[in-house]
Amino acid sequence: MGLVIDRYETKHGIELEHAYAKITSGAIIGEHSPKRFYIHFDVDVFASIEAREAGKPRLESRSYSMRINTDGDDNQYNVIKQCYLFLKEHEPAYEESRDA
Repeated sequence: MGLVIDRYETKHGIELEHAYAKITSGAIIGEHSPKRFYIHFDVDVFASIEAREAGKPRLESRSYSMRINTDGDDNQYNVIKQCYLFLKEHEPAYEESRDA
């Protein structure tokens, strides 16, 4: 799973027509009082999904942190899905992205 982003601009100012963003690593951290869980995760951005599949290197990597949803809804058990939803809802660069 990943996200395809139309007209993505890298931190170097390069605009990509159909960039591909993929979560590549993450670490879950728990707090005991109050009981909360957070994930720190990295997203690699490639020129396209085809570039990623061909083994081309990433163009950039970005790091994010979010609180994990443990409220009992459908997304509670899929932390990676929660991360992608977080990106779409809270990061302007990913607002118009679509699942790949």
